[in-house]
Amino acid sequence: CSRWSSGASPTGSPPAAVRLGGRLRLLGRTPPADRVAAAVPAVLRAGGATDRLTRDLPGFDDLADDASGVLAVEVGGGRGDFLAWFRPETPREVTWGGDPYASKLTADAGGLRLSPRRSFARWTETVRGTARPWREHELAAARTLAGHVAAAVLARAGEDDRLSAALQRTLLLEELPKLPGVALGARYRPSAEDVVGGDWYDLVPLPSGRLAVVLGDVAGHGLSAAAVTAQLRHALRASLLRDEGPAAALTALNQLVAALLPGEMATAVVVQLDPATGELALANAGHLPAVHTGEAGSRLVTDGRGPALGLLDAAEYPQAALRLDPGDRLLLYSDGLVERRGQDLLIGLEALRTAVSAVAGTPQEVVDGVVAALDPPGTDDVTVVGLARL
Repeated sequence: CSRWSSGASPTGSPPAAVRLGGRLRLLGRTPPADRVAAAVPAVLRAGGATDRLTRDLPGFDDLADDASGVLAVEVGGGRGDFLAWFRPETPREVTWGGDPYASKLTADAGGLRLSPRRSFARWTETVRGTARPWREHELAAARTLAGHVAAAVLARAGEDDRLSAALQRTLLLEELPKLPGVALGARYRPSAEDVVGGDWYDLVPLPSGRLAVVLGDVAGHGLSAAAVTAQLRHALRASLLRDEGPAAALTALNQLVAALLPGEMATAVVVQLDPATGELALANAGHLPAVHTGEAGSRLVTDGRGPALGLLDAAEYPQAALRLDPGDRLLLYSDGLVERRGQDLLIGLEALRTAVSAVAGTPQEVVDGVVAALDPPGTDDVTVVGLARL
């Protein structure tokens, strides 16, 4: 027979851990986060509940005080999210009809034999490493709560996706502007794994008659990335309209990121083209190099490169100058076009340079032909902008 020591029952709600969207939050007196992250999956694999963690599962002796009992349920199976509750050690008294350890081996003519206990007086033992057992109604309530949480998370994710998609549509041009002396082409393909990412592009006619072309990529995906993208796009537009050149515009944008968006990071490339002369200025903030195609073939424009936006509190960006002759093409793109898992980036860049050289036609035909030739896998957003001087 057994009984729980008086005063051992916990009061109020037990400590808990919630892991949603990969983020772990601890409530009350729980083990450290790294130990919770290790113990809860082990309990889930073992059935989801234990009132003797250190006895049932090896390697968790250090958790006896705070988590001898663990009840865990998965939220949205397969993603690693969970709800978990913990009960501290509650020493249990077990009463025996005599000391079970008092029996002993004795030797006689027949060999060794078990000698019976000489006393059957009541004997009490204190059992450690156990907690108050979880009852069936508690297990059922935990499963029901997990189902409700999973449904709420799914509904929230759907709403976030709708908001993200709506916000993304405001960042993409419905149609390309028609400008004298310039031909344009653009293609945006969202990731197959996320509704919206951090890619954006923009075309800004300037007071001087020049055209600014922008392609950027904010780190991350989803609603938060789309919100940051919107802020950067509008801030960069304001800087470009001062008509001081791409380098000055990126320098101002980096100051804004450092001051108002700490912790955020983005890359961007900005070019300004004078359609009358073909003179083109380019500045690059940590982005992949543009591709310039002319009579001599296609080359990567590696000049004018500076650090990514948000990487340094203060950064000065260099500016490259080149010329876009009639018939030349310039291609800007995001990393989703050329990056492949497990493949050196230089291989992707060389494949891009070759594809641009092989495709003829208008900038839109070149953009579409390059995307088709490289056939990106869809694990990231793909944005490509092409321009040519007529």
